[in-house]
Amino acid sequence: SVEGNVTAESVEVAGTLVVDVAAGGTVAVRAGALVRGELKATEVSIEPGARVSVRIETDLELDLGPPRRR
Repeated sequence: SVEGNVTAESVEVAGTLVVDVAAGGTVAVRAGALVRGELKATEVSIEPGARVSVRIETDLELDLGPPRRR
């Protein structure tokens, strides 16, 4: 379970995500996942069986800035 905001090149959700997501690539929501919030990505895929309550924006040129090291 993740709460807050997520910014990444790609995001794959298989659990619970209650956030706003910005991805330069793909956001993939897997079967059984629960997603609430806003998704901004160049491509979004939602598998059958996923539960979503989101606002989706696609076809964006997102500037995610330089990669951050952890």
